Amino acid sequence: MPVPTFDPIAFDKEDDPYDAGQGYVEKLLTLSDNFTTLATYVAQAESLADLQPTLEALAATAESPTLAAMASFIADAIANDELLTPSDLASAIQELNLPAGDVVGTNDQQTLTSKTLGRTAESVNAMGSLGGGAIDIDLSLGNIVTATVDTAATTFSLSNPTAASKCGGIVIWLTNGGSQSITWPATVKIPEAGLPDLTVAGLDKLVLETIDGGASFTLDVVGLNYA
Repeated sequence: MPVPTFDPIAFDKEDDPYDAGQGYVEKLLTLSDNFTTLATYVAQAESLADLQPTLEALAATAESPTLAAMASFIADAIANDELLTPSDLASAIQELNLPAGDVVGTNDQQTLTSKTLGRTAESVNAMGSLGGGAIDIDLSLGNIVTATVDTAATTFSLSNPTAASKCGGIVIWLTNGGSQSITWPATVKIPEAGLPDLTVAGLDKLVLETIDGGASFTLDVVGLNYA
């Protein structure tokens, strides 16, 4: 029976969750595929001795601590005669697999429940100097937006919000927001007391949120003139 191959995986705390090819979500998918491949191989093995090549294959994937631990687990089980059949080993491997619930793909919308995330990084939509006129903020390009108001009056529009019934929003790091007139779309709602004047020469922070698919947004200024 051919010995399976395993893709090496190296996790890094700086990984962007959804970076294609490098994000830790995609790496978890690769790890899950490795487990499935291993479990299938073990289930088809005719004897425990057939598993030795697999252990050697796993030893070559030292970049993945989880797979290295799995190789050690199997080796100890064989040495101590704790698991008597390949079927027993396959069941044990499946029990050590990733938490229940599928995460499929890296670009489509997913729901994660009862998961613990460590350090994460948000994508930044760096819009640069706006130059005035009609400016669209594409919410799909990042939850953090940086922009500098200059030259002339600016009229913002908002595109690609999250789906209705989901809360989606962006934080805008806006430089020199008070230097020109700013107009928000009619869908943007502001507090009854109004918004404070933005800083003429400095950095302000604004938050836009929607829960109805972009039919309406709330806008709050959460900080002014950051030094």
